[in-house]
Amino acid sequence: MPNQILQVDENMLETKLDRLVSEKVEQLLNAMLDAEADEITGARRRSYTLECKTNAARRALEGEPLARVARDAGCTPTSVYQWMRRYRSEGILGLMDRRNAPMPAEPMPAAGDDVEELRRQVEVLRLENAVMRETIDVLKADDPRLDPSMLTNRERTRVVDAIRGEFGLAACLKAVGLKRSTYYYERGAIAAGDRYAVLRARVAGLFEQGGRAWGYRTIHRMLRLDESDPIVVSEKVVRRIMREGAMRPVYLKRPKRWSSYAGEIGEAPANLVERDFHADAPNMLWVTDVTQFTMDGYKCWLSPVVDCFDGMVVSWTLSRSPNADMANRMLLDAVATLRDGEHPIIHSD
Repeated sequence: MPNQILQVDENMLETKLDRLVSEKVEQLLNAMLDAEADEITGARRRSYTLECKTNAARRALEGEPLARVARDAGCTPTSVYQWMRRYRSEGILGLMDRRNAPMPAEPMPAAGDDVEELRRQVEVLRLENAVMRETIDVLKADDPRLDPSMLTNRERTRVVDAIRGEFGLAACLKAVGLKRSTYYYERGAIAAGDRYAVLRARVAGLFEQGGRAWGYRTIHRMLRLDESDPIVVSEKVVRRIMREGAMRPVYLKRPKRWSSYAGEIGEAPANLVERDFHADAPNMLWVTDVTQFTMDGYKCWLSPVVDCFDGMVVSWTLSRSPNADMANRMLLDAVATLRDGEHPIIHSD
C-alpha cells in the first residue's frame, strides 16, 4: 500500500513538472515569435520611451532576472534581452528609434567600464582638443575657418607639427584629414621658404603707389619695364600674389557716352497695317525706310517711298546724313503727287 501511494505521488509530481515546463516553453516561444515578427514586419504593438529601455537594459546588465525587469517595464523578456544586447554593443544609440536616431560619423565605442576603452576615448578627446587649439593658433581669432576641415594643406601641416610629439604622427594625420605624402610635401615646401617673398613686397609697393587702382596687368608691365631692377615673371604669378594678398584694385566707372537721343517727343502711331502690305488701288498704302550704302567712298542714306499697289517708287531722297531734312523732303515730294481725295497710309519701321 505505501508503495502504491508513493508511485501515485511521483506520477502526480511528474505531471505537474511536465505541465509547468510546457507552459514556460510555450511562453518563451510566444515571446520569441512576437519579437521576430516585430523585427520582420516593423510593427510594434507598443512604443517604449528611451528612458524605459535604458533603465531595463541597465537592470538586466546588473543581474536582475529578465522576467522581473520585463514585468516592471510591461514588455516581454525577449525585448529586455534585445535591449540589453544593443546597449552593451552600441550604447544608448542602440536603444533609439532607428528612424530618428542620428547617424554617427564613426562607430560609437561600446558602453561599459572597460578601463582601456575609456582611456582610448579620453585620448581621442585630448587629440581633438589639441587640434582645435592649434587651429586657433594657426589662424587669426576672427577667422571664420575655425573648423579644421576648412584649413589648407599647409595650415594642417603646421597643426600636425605642433602636436605630433604628444599624440604621434599617424593619429594626428587622421585627426586633421591629411595624407602622409601630402604632409611631407608641405613640410618640404615650408622648409624651402617663400621664393616669391621679394616679389610680394614689390607688388605690394606698386599696388600702394598706384593708389590701389592698378590691376595685375599694369603691375606686371611695370615690374618688367623697371630700368633699375626689372623682374620677369608670368602675369599669372602676379595675379596669384595679388589675390593671396587681398590686393583688389578699385576700378572707376567708365563715363557713359554722350547721346543726343532724348526719347520720343510724342506717342507712336498705331500699327494700322498689321503686316498686310496689300493694296487694292494706287495711293492707298505707302511704305518707307532708310537704307545706308557706300558711294565713291562716302556713306550715303537713301529714303524711298514705295506704293504697295504696284511697287512703284513714289519719291526718294539721297543724303550724306540721316537727318530730319532728308525725311521731310521725301515726304513732301510724295505728297505732291497725290490728287484730291487721296489719303494714303504711310507705314515705316
